[in-house]
Amino acid sequence: MNVPFSAKVLVVNVVLILLAYLVYQDVAARNAYAGALNFAPSTSYSILTHALTLSGRGTVLTSPPTLDWFQLLVLMAAATDAYMFWGYFKRSPVPEQPSLTAAEPTPRLASVKAFSKTSSLLAARVK
Repeated sequence: MNVPFSAKVLVVNVVLILLAYLVYQDVAARNAYAGALNFAPSTSYSILTHALTLSGRGTVLTSPPTLDWFQLLVLMAAATDAYMFWGYFKRSPVPEQPSLTAAEPTPRLASVKAFSKTSSLLAARVK
């Protein structure tokens, strides 16, 4: 089955965007739950990791650094799009022009020679 390139890119990006939306909803639900327990949530981010800190009621709870799924999904989307576009442009090369050697006349010169031959024949008939 031959699926158009734009459809493939669109499907992959829609799936990754939906997964990112689910991650966002999960983080929002965790913050809402922490707020319901009278804790103030704060998050510190690093490259592909994050740590959640809950402070309140005289207590500070810090989670260990965990994988930041949102950053990972964005990285996957960028890598997937780059790979797909690289494959697309690799498959459709620009057609090469045939190289002309010194022995082969260029098309323009050949047409000029034919024109001059025709004009000389016409000139001979007119005389």
